[in-house]
Amino acid sequence: MRRWVSLSLGDFNQNRINPARIEELQLAFDDKVESCVAVIKNLKSDADQIDAEIKRLQARKAAVENNRRGLSEYVKAEMERLGKQKVKAGIHQARIANSPVSAIVVDADRVSLEFKETETVTRIDKKAIIAHFKETGEILKGVEVIQNTHLRVS
Repeated sequence: MRRWVSLSLGDFNQNRINPARIEELQLAFDDKVESCVAVIKNLKSDADQIDAEIKRLQARKAAVENNRRGLSEYVKAEMERLGKQKVKAGIHQARIANSPVSAIVVDADRVSLEFKETETVTRIDKKAIIAHFKETGEILKGVEVIQNTHLRVS
């Protein structure tokens, strides 16, 4: 007779597993694994839902920012068209102000060296290192080749 485990998301305090709670359950190892895998799937589902909500909120934020920017550009364009630098409208006011000075580089080759910075970026191609190791079996100096394990839940 199979005994179902009363292990739930509540046993995971602040998204951290409580091994003592699992160990105190007097169950066969396979039953503990089954319960843990059920909770793992629930947590994965929660994470996926949170990701979807983040994407939805980011899209909403972008839309709100676009609306705000568009409305600001409209008000500015209309004030400029009417030749008004400042408008007091009820409890609000709008004013056209100078933005900070900025530089636009149209031809980088013609800019003097004193205004150029050189960046050197060195990246290690880990995929190439792994491919080299798989082909030759050689472990390069300064490199450790490891193979970890992970839990696959299905």
